[in-house]
Amino acid sequence: VMPFAFRQHLQRCLVAAVVAAAMQHETVAGFHSPTNTAQSHGVLRSRLQMSEPSFFDEPAEPAAKDVRGATQPSIDEIAAASEFEEHIPRVNSVTLTGRVGNDPEPRYFDDGKVVINLSLACKRKYHPLERRVRNIKYGEEETDWFTLELWGRDAEYANNFVTKGARIGITGSMAKDEWTDRATGDPRSRHKVQVKHLDILESKAEADLRRGNSGRSYGG
Repeated sequence: VMPFAFRQHLQRCLVAAVVAAAMQHETVAGFHSPTNTAQSHGVLRSRLQMSEPSFFDEPAEPAAKDVRGATQPSIDEIAAASEFEEHIPRVNSVTLTGRVGNDPEPRYFDDGKVVINLSLACKRKYHPLERRVRNIKYGEEETDWFTLELWGRDAEYANNFVTKGARIGITGSMAKDEWTDRATGDPRSRHKVQVKHLDILESKAEADLRRGNSGRSYGG
């Protein structure tokens, strides 16, 4: 069974393909009549302009013209013709695997809540052909760092079982903190991943071996 989000994406692609095919058919049918072609394109553009704004709406670019001078709808107009229904949720989902860059330090609040902030190092993965073209050797991949925020049971679990260098996997959502710097008064911001689920991706034996090998790099 295909995932719901993939089915919706496939549906939008099919709608865009049908619109493009209809345009091509009208152009071929009216090849000897530029006036008819321009009129048909004008009708299509008016229908697209009458459609309600959708999630995919962006500032329109200058419309391109074909060899006969008839204006054709842009990619943005074709995409806008595919309706994005209000009941379809906007997806904000993040899945990461990597190694923890710091030991957990829980912070407890007066209301009993607890929060932990971790850094996660994730090495980039490359296809062997891409490695050859870009001359990237194994062990020389770039490492991306992410800030994780864990609350409640996930924070307690991480505090009890996660240590610096542990390999973990998480799922969560991207969020953004905004504040004003007290010293300079400048606005500051920081992106973070709010963790909803955490898994330890190593056995106890692997963890013991890792603790005895402090020289191992992160992100593996």
